[in-house]
Order: sequence, then C-alpha cells, then structure tokens
Amino acid sequence: MDTYREQLMHVLDYGGSHSTWSKKLLTSSADIVCAYGLGKYFEDAFEKFNFRENFNVNFCCDRNEERGNVVAQKYDLSFLRVDELLELNRTKKIVVILFLGEALSTFDEFKRKGVYVLDPIECLFELNCGMPDQIEWFKTNRALETYDMLEDELSRRIYVNVLAQRMALPLAEYSYAEMKSDDQYFFQKFFILSKNEVLCDCGAFDGDSLVDFLRAVDGNFKFIYAYEMEDGNYAALQKTARRLEKKYSNFNPDKYKLIHAGVWDHHDVITYGCENEGPLESYSVYKKDNFEICGCGYN
Repeated sequence: MDTYREQLMHVLDYGGSHSTWSKKLLTSSADIVCAYGLGKYFEDAFEKFNFRENFNVNFCCDRNEERGNVVAQKYDLSFLRVDELLELNRTKKIVVILFLGEALSTFDEFKRKGVYVLDPIECLFELNCGMPDQIEWFKTNRALETYDMLEDELSRRIYVNVLAQRMALPLAEYSYAEMKSDDQYFFQKFFILSKNEVLCDCGAFDGDSLVDFLRAVDGNFKFIYAYEMEDGNYAALQKTARRLEKKYSNFNPDKYKLIHAGVWDHHDVITYGCENEGPLESYSVYKKDNFEICGCGYN
C-alpha cells in the first residue's frame, strides 16, 4: 500500500477524533491557550481579530518577562514564563499561538517538547472563511482525492506532512523547515522556465525575487512587472534594477516596469502602517499609527 496515502488516512482520523482540524474547536477545549511572542505581530493582530473571544486566548508568554508583564496587564491576560508554560504542559491541555514573523525554529522547539502549536494565519484563515466546526462537514473533505492527483513522491510527501503539521502534529515526520525548497518560486524540478516568461511580482520589496528570477532564466525573459508601494522599499527596488541592468544585457527599461503602487482588484487609495523600528518589510494595512498613503490598482 502507498505509505504516504496510509499516513494521510491516519492524519485525517487524528484530526477528526481530536478536533484538531478546527482551530476554534481545538482552542475551545484547551485548558490554556497562550499567545507567544508579544511584539508588533501580536499588537497588530490580537485585538483587530479578537483572538481572545474567537480562539479562547487567556494567557501570554514571551522570553522578555518585563515586556510580557506589561502586555499581560494591557490586554488583561495572565503571563507565563516559558519554563512555567512547559511545566503546565505536563498536566494541562495547552495550545500555543505563535505571533512571530519567523516562527519555524520556535515552532519546532515547542513541538519537540510536546506543546501543540498554531500559526495565527491558520486561525484567521478559518475565521475569515467562516469554516463550519461540525464533524460531519469535516468528513466531507476531499483530501484523499487531492492526494491521488499528485504524480511525484516529493509532492505527496510534502502534502501529507503539511496536513499533519496543521491537524496532527504527533504524526508529522518532517518540519516546515525540512520541507522548504531553497528556490521557493522558481523550482525548475517541476516546471521549466522558457525565454518567454512574464513575471508579475506583487509586492516586490527590494527586488530580491527579481534577482532569483533572472538567475533562474539566465537573464532571458519576455517582460517583468514589479509592484511595490512603500517608499523606502521602492527606492531599494529601483537601485536593484539599475544593478541588474549592468549584469544582464536583456534586462533594460524596455523589458521591465516598476510600479510604485500596491495591487488590488480596483483603483483606490488606502492607508497602511509602518514601523519606525524593525525590518523594511514590516508594514500592515491595519496598523493604526505611523500611517502612510498609497495608491492601489491594476496597472
């Protein structure tokens, strides 16, 4: 029997019997739901999406105890040190929601210690989709049919283990880090890029993906559109483009267009927030302070 398909069946059985397929069901039945990581990500998302009510968050945790106590008081949560959280996990059903930009190492660390960990994006996806929480609905899933459509072993392995990471952590054989491809956008093991590719990069940042794309096609392509709305990032994108013009003869202003705007389904003007501290990519459309104005459209 196909071992990955058998593993997927176990994953689905686990999700159904433990209610881990539904983040709302999982967190509503936990003794402690703890928000871990109390920086910008937490501040932006916790109240905006009402994690307290929607996902039963009643504790918070951070390696910075001083900051943790301040945040706990501000949001009326109970603060736990990491060692206290791990000790409680011995006897209590604990779920940790990681509010971290780079969460993979922390995710794996908690998993190794037997803590059930969630990504807040998974919670918000479920919330925004209005996903039902009835087991009858879950049993209508077509995960096995989807699996049977996959032709290569690597895709089947990744598919099964991503689902395991999301609803059956004890059954996951590989971490997200182990499944990650070094060439995430232009992985030519599965498809070959031709000399007539058109790249549309929506959120081009400083041009990092343009660099990877031109390397993958050896500088040969049809056209590139690169959207970036933040002023500082756009300036860095322009600088990268000038550098790439010198490296690739085919990369010239007739073959690419840099667009200082965001991307949406209609023309509009939006506000978005920036951080005075932290990386350049730390921006949010729901940040209340330090806002800037940007046009959005579909040029």
